[in-house]
Amino acid sequence: MKEIKIQNIIISEEKAPLVVPEIGINHNGSLELAKIMVDAAFSAGAKIIKHQTHIVEDEMSKAAKKVIPGNAKISIYEIMQKCALDYKDELALKEYTEKL
Repeated sequence: MKEIKIQNIIISEEKAPLVVPEIGINHNGSLELAKIMVDAAFSAGAKIIKHQTHIVEDEMSKAAKKVIPGNAKISIYEIMQKCALDYKDELALKEYTEKL
């Protein structure tokens, strides 16, 4: 298997597996909670994380405003709006993570 390099991380058969914790949208739109999750991942030994960036109005259809998941009382569109970080917070999280 060919080596894969992500900045200073090498992925190969000879290296330990690379575990990638996913923060996703579990921060519920809170930059501070996202930072806490990043800190927890790195404290647990993570070298990288996966984070989802959502631009709700570009990725959700108008029909999504009427779709209410079985485990929710609001539409999936509203859930995604609530859980998305704005552009300024996305950049702040990126900068915060890259400093670790």
